[in-house]
Amino acid sequence: MGFELITSNAKGAEIILLKSANAQVTILPKTGALLQAYEVKYDKVYFNCIDGLSDIANAGKEIKEWYKSAKLSPFPARIENAVYSFSDREYSFQNKFADGSAIHGLLFDQPFEIVSQSILDHSASVTLQHCYRGKDPGYPFHYDCYVTYSLGDDNALTISTTIANEEVTDIPVADGWHPYFNLGGTTDEWTLSVNSEKKLVLTEKMVPNGETVAAGFTQPVSLKDINLDDCFLIPQQVAATLFNPVNRWSVKFTLLQNYPYLQIFTPDHRKSIAIEPFSAAPNSFNNEIGLIKLPVGEEITFIWKIHLIHQSS
Repeated sequence: MGFELITSNAKGAEIILLKSANAQVTILPKTGALLQAYEVKYDKVYFNCIDGLSDIANAGKEIKEWYKSAKLSPFPARIENAVYSFSDREYSFQNKFADGSAIHGLLFDQPFEIVSQSILDHSASVTLQHCYRGKDPGYPFHYDCYVTYSLGDDNALTISTTIANEEVTDIPVADGWHPYFNLGGTTDEWTLSVNSEKKLVLTEKMVPNGETVAAGFTQPVSLKDINLDDCFLIPQQVAATLFNPVNRWSVKFTLLQNYPYLQIFTPDHRKSIAIEPFSAAPNSFNNEIGLIKLPVGEEITFIWKIHLIHQSS
């Protein structure tokens, strides 16, 4: 199976394309290394399961509306009131969401550069890097973020993130992604199963209150009239499956390393669903649920995989 890695400038944006005989992946490196499309071929036609940006020429502006496919670093979800304490010092983030919280990290609209690429017999991969150097006073710590996309000959896409501490002190770290998925039609036509017995109870500010409740999705559940903005605890690697019984397309989500949480959100428009791997709970810089205190000179890697499959009758 032949693989290709193609870089180009189209529609006013730099694009990276990973391509095999039956699948292709589109990445926008200059906007947080985001995943714009993931397509698999069935019956000679490509099907894309990613609800990406509509205008990539204005990606830096559009990404802030729904944070589609955003890289969530150095924290996912919210930091309540945009403040936290670390090593006996208080920090306050400069940019705040409408509710006063800091949201979805600091790299979602930042440029990444290609640092390596590989074409092998059974895969194609590209690694991108952003060097964060304390631009926001709420996070003055220096670190490097490496994102690797790898497309395999089984059409599965594996995405890894490595955070390297470039500071002279320990730093607080959490990680995540914010992709939206569309399997055709609307969410009301799809089913969802989540390999989780419990989910976090969130407050009106969308941060954990310290309690958990039954998750309720261990078997496939119709999403008709169901609204979600929930954080599930994932004890095993195979995390969730999204399925459209009308066209038989499904996506399987596997959390391979250091992603024990899965946030799932259904927008009101019902055209897509956000299925988001998190290394830590919302507000982790305050509640420390899943928070990593990364030592000087060390790094940590987070890995997840998505597999788009047509379930032929």
